Amino acid sequence: MHIGSQLLELAPFRDAIEAIAPLGDFGTYNLGGGLGVAYTSAQEPPRIGDYVAAKVDAKGRAENHGSPATANR
Repeated sequence: MHIGSQLLELAPFRDAIEAIAPLGDFGTYNLGGGLGVAYTSAQEPPRIGDYVAAKVDAKGRAENHGSPATANR
């Protein structure tokens, strides 16, 4: 799944992980894209730590909701 490039918000990454988690157990969640780059002073990309935490938290929430992704563990 590739959700786009140059994203300045974390919600699309969380939404994508939660959407694909019920499809099965994936060793890697490669969502493509990555963090956006600020081209203007009005834009502010997320911090790396927040980016990582958002993805880890979304995966954890998906697992805690009993998705098939965790049923076989």
